[in-house]
Amino acid sequence: MRVALLSAGPSLSSSFHPDAAPHDVRIGVNTAASLFACDWWSCADQHRFAEIEPVGTPRLFTIDAEYHKMQSRNGDKVAKFEVQGWKSVFADVSAPSIWQNFSATSALVLARWLGATHLDVYGVDMTGVTCCAGETMAPQRKQSRWERERDLWAEIVNWLPFPVVRHGVQ
Repeated sequence: MRVALLSAGPSLSSSFHPDAAPHDVRIGVNTAASLFACDWWSCADQHRFAEIEPVGTPRLFTIDAEYHKMQSRNGDKVAKFEVQGWKSVFADVSAPSIWQNFSATSALVLARWLGATHLDVYGVDMTGVTCCAGETMAPQRKQSRWERERDLWAEIVNWLPFPVVRHGVQ
């Protein structure tokens, strides 16, 4: 199964073209799901969930504890989504729970859980403070955060049993 992972980096708009390559499943990370229709939306944080309006109604993939916050603070909105928690997905594929840190890296684990045999990734810039929608992201988007995420990304990609092809920023 060919999966597209659309991350929220600024290169997404120039590297992903919905009709260019057929994918069986699309996973949108955070703001990326507001630009392109996706089957899944990986969104770890309640405050990002509240801010983002995805195209359509993708399945929501989120941290279990954040889901409870989403229910209490945005109950009407979250009720629209079929929700899958990170904890059970990570357990099903024997992924270390310590990997449950970032929406994009957790989306890699979701791709494995879904049965991917090939993964195309777009918008995985992991640098700067601007997202694919042109918005300035939270102050924690510092170089040190991106270094941690890049290290975790590499570790998970090496664990995956299928090819991961990164498009856009290298």
